[in-house]
Amino acid sequence: MVYRYRISQNFRILILPVTAAALIIGSLAVAILWNLIVGLIFLIASAYISYYLLKFFRYSTQSVIRITDVGISGIASDGNKYSFQWEMLSLAGEFSIRGKGKEVFLYSKPEELSREIEEYSGEFAKWEGLKPGDLETQLLKRFTA
Repeated sequence: MVYRYRISQNFRILILPVTAAALIIGSLAVAILWNLIVGLIFLIASAYISYYLLKFFRYSTQSVIRITDVGISGIASDGNKYSFQWEMLSLAGEFSIRGKGKEVFLYSKPEELSREIEEYSGEFAKWEGLKPGDLETQLLKRFTA
């Protein structure tokens, strides 16, 4: 099965090329109607920002997910290619925020995730508890003391 990005499911992404065009047109208008030097400075800045807006738009609209019996592969919205075999995945799921839509996530080896978080965070706590409320109790002790 192949899943492709559909603009019809997210019209808001059209804001990106419209914004890019508006930036360029606005900076040209400044150059023509107000001050040539300021307009050229705005045009250079607008071109830089527009380039990245259009790049993100292109990658997003070209993103694809391929699911086979062997695994899952595709091109992400940042242009990077990925591929996972089913046996490599140790965690997969769906994350939703009320009213904001859903996201599917895949992860291989959660212990690597913990290692990466530990490596990049200032302090990495490893706490244990007997029941679900124990984490809340430990956090309250830590930050109200």
